[in-house]
Amino acid sequence: MLKKIFELPVGQRVEIQINKTSVPLRFQTEFVGIVKKRFFIVAMPDTRKFGDMRDAIYEGVAVVVRFVLEGDLGEVIAFRSDVEFITSHPTKLMYIDMPQIVESRPIRSDRRFETRLPTQITKMAGADSDYSALVVNLSMSGCQLVVQDEALDVEKDSHIDLRFQWLQQDITITGIVRDIRVVHRDDESPQTMMGIQFARSRNNEDIKQLFAASLIDIDSADY
Repeated sequence: MLKKIFELPVGQRVEIQINKTSVPLRFQTEFVGIVKKRFFIVAMPDTRKFGDMRDAIYEGVAVVVRFVLEGDLGEVIAFRSDVEFITSHPTKLMYIDMPQIVESRPIRSDRRFETRLPTQITKMAGADSDYSALVVNLSMSGCQLVVQDEALDVEKDSHIDLRFQWLQQDITITGIVRDIRVVHRDDESPQTMMGIQFARSRNNEDIKQLFAASLIDIDSADY
């Protein structure tokens, strides 16, 4: 199973979970490479986004690493290890000890995973502008969207285009609105929740990319 790590392409997004706190901390970063089968190297987190957790990252701290490998349906890879050392020059990198045990779980089409992946609704019947939304769970067959501060009037079975941008990637996935409801809370702005079914025949490869970008929640994956 260790060979799965060597299939990870340089530059792919990985998630690091730090367990030495009362509430596990998570951040996403880029895979940099492997040194002599001893170290799994990732970039240190961006201080603009994750500056508040820098104090929790130090040599010797226990971490969980996870990422998605593409295949027929894709699989989630996860392992536990420790941070061996951190470098600051010429760039800030984290060296993680190579694990002894690696776990793998296939991404099943009917299993949904929690995530928080921003997207843009760029095409939808009845909409005269784009809307920012958040994907809160994801599977190979569809997702659930939340649009904050909006009470959208959308008919079921309407076609929808979702645009995702991360790192240097920009993809658009088409789908169908299968469920929609507007939630009104006391003293809060409304939010619209939509269940989206992906058009699989057109989107298979792009959907796999979403899993790599969103990095499903490690607790929901039973690791």
